Amino acid sequence: MRARITLASVLLISLATLPARAESAGEGAFQEGERRFASNDYAGAIEAFNRALSADNGLGKGWGRRGQCWRYLCYDAEAIHDLALAIKLDPENPEWRFQKAKTFLDGDRPQEALELMGEAMKKWPNDGEALGLHARAIAMAGDVDAGLAETDRAFQMCGKNQLKVNYDIIQRLKGDWAAAEKDNAATIAIPGLKLFGSYLFRVIALVELKRYDDAAAAVSAAGRVSNGAPWMIGRVYLESTPDAGKHFNRGQALADIRLLATDSTQTITTTSMARAYFLLGSPGECLDLLESKGPRNSFEVLFWMGAAQWKLGMFAEARATLSDARRLNPYFLNHADRVEGLKDFATSVDARQGRGPAGESGARTLEVATWNMRAGEIENLVRQYRFKEAADAYGRELDRTAFTARKAEIESRAFEVKAMAAALKRLIDAVNAKTQKFATAAGNSDLELVAAGTAEFEFTAAGGSGKFPWACLGAEAFCRLALAAPVTSEERFGLGCLALDSGLPAVGIPILEEALKKQPALRKSLNAGIARRRGIMEPKGGYVLFRGNYVTPEDKKNIEKNLVLYEGRWITAQERDNRSKGLVLAGGKWVPAQEAELQARGFRKRDGKWLSREEIDALCSDWSNAWTEQTAHYVIKTNVGESFAKDLAALIEVDYAALREFYGGREPSLPKSEKMTLYAYRSYEDYRKYCVDNNAQDCLNAAGFARSNSTTVVGWNKVGSTKTLLQTMAHEAAHLYYYQVCPGSRAPSWLAEGMATYFEGFRWTGKAFTYNFVSDIRLPFVRDAMKKGTHLPLATVLESDALTLINKDHETALLYYAECWSLNYFLSKTTNAAWRQAYTEYRKGVEAGKTDPLSKYFPDMTGLEKGWIEFVKEM
Repeated sequence: MRARITLASVLLISLATLPARAESAGEGAFQEGERRFASNDYAGAIEAFNRALSADNGLGKGWGRRGQCWRYLCYDAEAIHDLALAIKLDPENPEWRFQKAKTFLDGDRPQEALELMGEAMKKWPNDGEALGLHARAIAMAGDVDAGLAETDRAFQMCGKNQLKVNYDIIQRLKGDWAAAEKDNAATIAIPGLKLFGSYLFRVIALVELKRYDDAAAAVSAAGRVSNGAPWMIGRVYLESTPDAGKHFNRGQALADIRLLATDSTQTITTTSMARAYFLLGSPGECLDLLESKGPRNSFEVLFWMGAAQWKLGMFAEARATLSDARRLNPYFLNHADRVEGLKDFATSVDARQGRGPAGESGARTLEVATWNMRAGEIENLVRQYRFKEAADAYGRELDRTAFTARKAEIESRAFEVKAMAAALKRLIDAVNAKTQKFATAAGNSDLELVAAGTAEFEFTAAGGSGKFPWACLGAEAFCRLALAAPVTSEERFGLGCLALDSGLPAVGIPILEEALKKQPALRKSLNAGIARRRGIMEPKGGYVLFRGNYVTPEDKKNIEKNLVLYEGRWITAQERDNRSKGLVLAGGKWVPAQEAELQARGFRKRDGKWLSREEIDALCSDWSNAWTEQTAHYVIKTNVGESFAKDLAALIEVDYAALREFYGGREPSLPKSEKMTLYAYRSYEDYRKYCVDNNAQDCLNAAGFARSNSTTVVGWNKVGSTKTLLQTMAHEAAHLYYYQVCPGSRAPSWLAEGMATYFEGFRWTGKAFTYNFVSDIRLPFVRDAMKKGTHLPLATVLESDALTLINKDHETALLYYAECWSLNYFLSKTTNAAWRQAYTEYRKGVEAGKTDPLSKYFPDMTGLEKGWIEFVKEM
């Protein structure tokens, strides 16, 4: 359980402004904190260390020990902050570096731990603990064997039993359950050593070895040592395993999951719950949990998320997720044996992977952490018909990536996008040649194109003339317009791919077939593209067109037998109908299922029928059937998913409370019966329609927006991640809140985006969302850039405009947003009280409508920039 204590003033002790050190007062409070720390009263210890640091702000060990307390309470951001200061003030004490590295590893950030321990090993070359932590980081970053070899050397160097944790982690990564069980049994047997994790990891190993009676005994042994999380997780691990015979207990497992869920900030807790949901027949709940609440740079999170996607028939998503899992663990295939039926699919994933150059563990983890955002931005260019920019961006990614499979995927996609770019150029040339008429519609207007460029077209209409960006056209309208130009077969192929990507197979397939008829050699590209979209290996002989869709030869045979695909299996139409009625097969007969069991498996009742998760999602993906939720301050509508709707409802009220505190208690003054509205769209086509219908064409390139003259927030699932969409909605809701409470403000772009991205930083505790204001989608970009010296200078950040960058340079825009977040975070959290006060005064001035530059409040801008960069590099 995590104690909750007031964080006010915790991060606000100044290193620069307190008077002389009060050694005795600080030392006395520090010793009280030490006593509380020794008795595991970490919340009480923090309160004592707060007093110590208020009396003696230069007490390095005070910052260090308080950081250690934060780590034990799983407040990673606070721990990293304090430990960074401890390292600065007490540089000769290696413990603070070790604690900071452990915090990074606790948060599945091995790249940062590698950097820190690399520095420590240079400073203390003979320190076995430094080498041991470096070894653990290497293993977690994907070099498992190198991590094992380094652990052996570290153990020989210092002989610390705590290093046995490394063996636990590495053997589990390898899927060598026999070695893991042996190592953990040996660790448990060491007199006087109590590594609680060893008890849990032994249970896990025994379950995976199918030694269920021994696992039950190990659970009991764990309970005798501690009835906390290790014991509970071990119990859930065993009782949720269907093959465990008498030890399997579905009802007890679900009850224990609910208890475990109240304290699930640690990855091992979250993934154990996810595994239980999966094995208990609820892959949808497994996916919902991990998509919105699991760290995506954890192998176990990626493995179970990918397994759930595979089970739900989301093969393209499963391949992408499991590919990332494989990139973090070369022993990935050993884990596929844990899930019945997954091995063949996992083997196809494994066969296509390249690990990248040896010794580049950090680069691999950084790519895994940032790829979704980067790829999402490129695909957004495609959706806006900015094909040339997208093709060029894919070319840069091709040079950047270290992974063989990703190179092949990029090459396949880049070919399609280049064909789209050529088709657009052909259309532009034809429009400007004025040798034929090009007519289309946007919204409710019929338009005739009279001139065109790469970004927009000029038109005449009944009401006059004007200019629109190409992106205001729906994908079907754009394809029809482009096909009116004299396109080549390859260009036609690109347009067909565009229609498929926009969810328009009835439009795209005939276009593709016409291209193939004229240029049969394109079939190779078609097969590669369909396989990439479906997430399955290209079938022998390629795909065939059957009943209006591209299918594998095997699927064609099943369709000819009148079978239907249902929850990833081909079944008869009668079986599907029976399941829709809430029946289950038992003893060869269809009998009514318990309502609770159906709901646990993701079924929902609609118009008297039980529908599977896939059927409900398909029905509610139509905006007219979208999910709705109401909270105290918001009305929510979304076609993303039921779980997402509930998560957004839970998050947005926590967000509201955090915004109210950030803005000094001020709240939007709306009429009593009025609430703010959140629209969260699952696809760009839905979002595009809203933008065009509501005269928001300038926002077509964005992930979402809020307007000062509206109480509605709009966002869409730009990168295919529900967690990122939650962050988008919180970000845009922060803009709306600001507009409401500071109506006279004209905030510069960096400040507006810095404050909005601040509210992307939340985490799930098991009970609720809470804010730490560290945006995990921004930090990797800005930290890496500042480490390499490739960041935007402060002056550039202050003078740039977000929307202009979004529309012109998506890569710089990504970095710009990350730097805006980090600048606001730094100025809000810095230990320099004078800077915090200056920032408060600057914000007050902006809120009052003033336009004074930041430099008026910070005369030493060079010093400010240096402090900002140092702060971010230590995060």
